[in-house]
Amino acid sequence: MKISRLFFLFLLSLAFYGCQKTDVEYAFNNNFEPQKNNRIISEYCVSCHPHKDFDRDGHITGMSLQYNEKKYSDAKECTDCHEYRKDFWTGDEHRSTIRP
Repeated sequence: MKISRLFFLFLLSLAFYGCQKTDVEYAFNNNFEPQKNNRIISEYCVSCHPHKDFDRDGHITGMSLQYNEKKYSDAKECTDCHEYRKDFWTGDEHRSTIRP
């Protein structure tokens, strides 16, 4: 009986570990101050090979000049134009850019 309880507690701890959110997920949910959200998200972007030369400082300013729609031209945070979600069952990350 004691072994089955230990096994159950082990499985339960694995479940909680799997549900733990990363800083990137918190940042995309705007759980931090805007500057911290942007820093965490941009560091995440730079970690991806295609975005290794990503210009953190000029991206929002440069991109906002390309759009006439107020939502995008007034953007101040990464989450104004980008989304991130993680599939609960597979753990797959889904990143997307919102465009007008």
